Amino acid sequence: MNYKNYNFGETEVTAIIRQNNYIWISFLGASNHPQGKVTPAFPLITKLRKVSAFNLYQTYFELDVPLDKIVNLKIIGTKLYATAQDGTYVAVYYSTTDPLATYSYVSIPAGINEYPVDLAVDTDYFYLLTPGDASGENAKIIKYSTASTPVLDQTIDLTTITGARSIEIDASDNLWVVTYESPAKLIKVTEGSGGIYTYTVNEITEEY
Repeated sequence: MNYKNYNFGETEVTAIIRQNNYIWISFLGASNHPQGKVTPAFPLITKLRKVSAFNLYQTYFELDVPLDKIVNLKIIGTKLYATAQDGTYVAVYYSTTDPLATYSYVSIPAGINEYPVDLAVDTDYFYLLTPGDASGENAKIIKYSTASTPVLDQTIDLTTITGARSIEIDASDNLWVVTYESPAKLIKVTEGSGGIYTYTVNEITEEY
């Protein structure tokens, strides 16, 4: 097996995803202040770069994203969604073919007090997962349309769940959430009539 090392000048890679012959890479936000200070005039700026999958130094787009940190990337079709840990936004959408002109930032909605930790995407909606780690908080799923300007559909309260870490969606539009605890929990979230969601919980235990 052959491999090649790539050394970037940025501080830290926070998320990476492959799209056919391209790779999208997010770098930890940094300030352009001469001394690296974060001020209103010099906020944190995250770098999001589209590069060749065969040569990571070959850059097609480099975007300055006004976010503190991107923690997750997902692609469906020609749409790229990023989970944000930021004081203003929870997510950002970019067109993968024209990201300089087609994009949208998603503001933190009312009632959300934690950063999202993961997201799931299908054709019509994307879903942001907050963990329920903070005192008095439980896990939540924030559902948005995948329109060019995402629209909040609803917030799904997982009232008995904390420590959520990962979310996926299956072919039947069921959402699956995994927690970080012992024993871990696998939660199946299903949509019923009228857009009402319910969930069932199963513990993940080791068998010997």
